[in-house]
Parts: sequence; structure tokens; C-alpha cells
Amino acid sequence: MNLPVKIASRSSPLALAQVEEVIRVIATLSKAKGKQSFTYEILKFETSGDKDKTTPVTHSRDDFFTDTLDQALLEGKADIAIHSAKDLPQHLHEGLKIFALTQILDDKDAWVGRVRWQDLPLDARVGTSSVLRQKQILQMRPDVTIVNIRGTIGERLQLIKTGKVDGFVTAACALKRLKLESEIKDIFPWEGKPAQGQLAVVGRQNDQKLENLFSAIDARRGYGKVTLVGAGPGDGELITLKGIKALEAADCVFYDYLVDADLLKYAPQAEHIYAGKRKGEHSLSQEDLSRMLKEKAFAGKKVVRLKGGDPLIFGRGADEIQYLRSYHIEVEVVPGITSATGIPSSLGIPLTARGVASSVAFLSGHEEDEDKAHPKPVSIPQADTLVFLMGLTKLSIIVESLQKAGWPRETPMMIIANGTKPQEQIVKGTLSTIEDLAKKQDLKPPALIIVGKTIEFYRSHPKTSDEEPRLEPDGFQQGIRRKRSD
Repeated sequence: MNLPVKIASRSSPLALAQVEEVIRVIATLSKAKGKQSFTYEILKFETSGDKDKTTPVTHSRDDFFTDTLDQALLEGKADIAIHSAKDLPQHLHEGLKIFALTQILDDKDAWVGRVRWQDLPLDARVGTSSVLRQKQILQMRPDVTIVNIRGTIGERLQLIKTGKVDGFVTAACALKRLKLESEIKDIFPWEGKPAQGQLAVVGRQNDQKLENLFSAIDARRGYGKVTLVGAGPGDGELITLKGIKALEAADCVFYDYLVDADLLKYAPQAEHIYAGKRKGEHSLSQEDLSRMLKEKAFAGKKVVRLKGGDPLIFGRGADEIQYLRSYHIEVEVVPGITSATGIPSSLGIPLTARGVASSVAFLSGHEEDEDKAHPKPVSIPQADTLVFLMGLTKLSIIVESLQKAGWPRETPMMIIANGTKPQEQIVKGTLSTIEDLAKKQDLKPPALIIVGKTIEFYRSHPKTSDEEPRLEPDGFQQGIRRKRSD
């Protein structure tokens, strides 16, 4: 390029080291291809985070360390900006684009102090401004005092020398980039902040020449993709065609315990990893599962996360999407038939019906991390039909909550365990009888609980020899005629 590329950077030693790192990588790549590297000019800026060293990062805007650099791009004063990728705001300014993310140098957190972490005395003063790090530190050492600190690495090292802190937690990559690796006393076992250790090259969306130049070092080019696929309510034939296509193309499949294992036949070429999660029984913690999804995608794999029902109904789908996107991994969602609607429909039970019910609410039977010994009451919304997922173990609490909310004792209730599967069990009663009926049947999760008058549309029929439940052909219409004549 004839004109020098104007690079916006913060003025700290670490920020300038990051700029030089990107330039070295580009120069090395250009030399390998026999091309001349670009010329450049570094423009130094102070961001809000550089000017304000008293406001905790947790109380600041998410562009605290990028605002002035991005503004320089928008105003045409700079051509690109180089940031620590972890400092990027959740949403870039309109008109800006990430041209490249570099390879991860080191994504771990390091301990810098007078002594090693294990030798830290009681009631030591530990410096960090990160809420997440504070939580992780206190889990390991609840006796220490957390000191909110800000500033450059040099300024933080000075706090140790003056005795204001016994040490601080920081990104290991920052110390490595500043040639201060000898200051690292320990590496912590936890996962660092998303995109920690990576650098981000940001430019204007319409600057195709610079995008082409820097995209050559974009680590995302080697990333795979994660697809969240809904497997349906239980019956393996209720998965969508798009879900099957995703399985057929997969390199790796993470599947739940609610998923029909026969669906894995559509992905014989893939690695199969069981990630089942039942109440109180997790084969993988959510943190470990998310981390594994990330690592597979980083390795360039096409990953399918096969989930029971629909991926975004009362599951961890939203958490997984947010986590993966924080690492700039592409995520696609293939909808599935949720058990909340699929199971009632398979039994001929409408959740809404003209003249009977015009509204329906879906509820989770239990809250996240709820104490088993002290289950919480369920908040009952205003609706004609209620559908509870994952509520069997709290049936008595649900009944009590409904009674307190004013639902009549004769209100129809139904529990369907293992809905749409051959081992499906159905218990139909009322608000006053359902608990005793459920105990007699010895129902086991997973189970769906339906509350409301539309249950009366259900018509059972003795099971045939193959043990599949059947409905009378005209049962649904008979129910409709009776309701209309009432």
C-alpha cells in the first residue's frame, strides 16, 4: 500500500506491544508469500478507561477501553484499531467490523506477588478489578481481602512494592507480551475471560482492501461451527429434516439423556459425547460442556449439540449461544418440537380451544440451583392452560401453589411421563386427586404436567398388543361438540 495505514492504539506499553505483534505477524506472512509488507503510522489515544482509573470496570460502559479508538475509525482519523479482544464491546458501532482475531497467545490468569499463591499468608490483600476473578479467588481463599485496582502492569507492580497489595491477578498473556513472564508466580486453573489472549483488528465495514489484508491472519478462518439441534419430545421420528441434515454433516455430536439414542445413526461418522443432564445428575457440568463445545469448534469441527425438545425452551441453549458467541464462534439453531406442545398434541389435547381456553403459559417446575431441602413455591401466571416442564419432583408444591392462586379443586390435571415414547405413562385427575394418583403409578421423570379444562379433550383407549397408546378416532371431535353444547 502506498499510503501508510493509520493504526489507532491506546498509549500504554502493553497496547503498543500488541500493535507491534500484529505488524510482525502480517510481515512474516507477507514475507512467506514473497510480498512486501505494508507501511504504517501508530496514532495513540486515551480511552475512557485510561482517563478514569477509579470507576470499577463492572460499573463502566462495555466500550470503556475502546471508545475513542472506534470513534477515530468512524471519523476517518484512523484506518484500523487494535484492541485486546476481551475488551471489545458486545456490539460494535454500526459501520465497524472485526477484520481479524489473532491466535490465542495464552488464555490463563496469572498470580503476581511476593510469594507463590499457595504460600500466601492469611488475610492477604489481593488486587483485581474483575468481579469474576474476585469470586474465583474467594472460592479458593475466603480469608483474603479483595482490593479493587486499576492501571498498567507497571503501576500494579508498584502497588506490591509499596505494600498496598500482596499481589494481583492478571492475564498471563499481558505479562508475556511485556517480557515480564518472570513475574508470574502461579497460573490459576480456571478459564480466563472470553477471547483473553487474542488481539482484534477492527476497521470500517466498507474498507475491503484492509479487510483483505488483515483477514489473512484471522484465526476464525480455522474455526468450525456449532449447531444447536432440537431432537423433539422423545419419539425419534419427530426430529426435523434440517436436524437430520446437521447430524449427517457433523464431526462431533453432544447429546442429552432426553434424546432418542437411535438418532445418532444419522451421524455414524461423528464422535458421540454424552452430555446428559437430569435434576441432580450431570455427566458434565455446564461449564465443562460449554468449554468442550468451544474447543471442538476451535479445532475446526462441525459440532452438533443435540437437545431434547426445542433448544431454546427451558434448557441451557441461551447460555451456550452467549458463551460461544463471546468467543466469536458461529452458532446456528435448528428448532425442534418442544415437549410443551408436542406431547399434548400427540394425545389430541389442544392447549387452546375456542370457547374453552384462549391462553397458555409454559413454566419450569424448578428454579436454577434450587435447594432440594427447601423447594420454592411456584409463581402461577394468569392463563387458561398451564404446562409445567420438569415439575414431577415438585408436584406437591405445584398443587399447593395452584390452590393458593385460586384454582378450583376440581380443575383437571394430567401428568405424562416419557411422552411420545413407547413407555409413556399417563395419569389424569384433578387438583385434589392428582398427587395420590401419581404416587400409585410411581411416575418417573421426565414428565409433563398440564393444568386446565382442555385436558377433557383427551380420550384414552386400551393399548394394543404393541403397547402403543391409541386414541379413539373421533375422541377429539366429541370433546369439541360437548364443549360447544355446554
